[in-house]
Amino acid sequence: MPKFVENEKIYIQNKLIEQGEKLFSVHGIKKVTVDDLVKAAGIAKGSFYVFYKTKESLYLEIIDEVQRRMYTEMEQFLNKNKKLSPKDLTSTAFYRLAESIKQYSVLMQLNTDTIDYLYRKLPNEIIEKYQKIDTRFIEKLMEHGVNFKYSPDIVVQVFHAIFVVQQTDSVNNQSIIEILVNGAICEMMD
Repeated sequence: MPKFVENEKIYIQNKLIEQGEKLFSVHGIKKVTVDDLVKAAGIAKGSFYVFYKTKESLYLEIIDEVQRRMYTEMEQFLNKNKKLSPKDLTSTAFYRLAESIKQYSVLMQLNTDTIDYLYRKLPNEIIEKYQKIDTRFIEKLMEHGVNFKYSPDIVVQVFHAIFVVQQTDSVNNQSIIEILVNGAICEMMD
């Protein structure tokens, strides 16, 4: 196994994340190979495995990084808008999140086929670890006075379903998203 000094580790890992995000955004996880990733990052193939066991592990780390950026922005929004009613805060937060997702093409590649693929390729404990990030966002809403009738896990799954619909190519997509978000909020909030 190659050995790296700390600065080199940070540089290589950042390069893999940066190049991986670009490649996965364009081609999706199934078509990108470890060879593609190491070539783009300018490292040897053996070096890849110092950082990640599989390309799927890198992919999830990239998704995690993107989600953390989005949720940091969302937390700033929540803190600035404490005076909104819980329903207005929730609906505005979800619309902002839906718009934010569009800025990250790697997230737009995350569809049901990709999710099924990841479930087959990765151990459950890794999948569960990354799912907790979305649950944490719902818990943040709850900390801001939003009360849901359902557990954060169920609320997350409902909004995951809306996210999948958002990715469809429909002329009426925006209207459909509004109906689904408004309906979900009315049904799930106390």
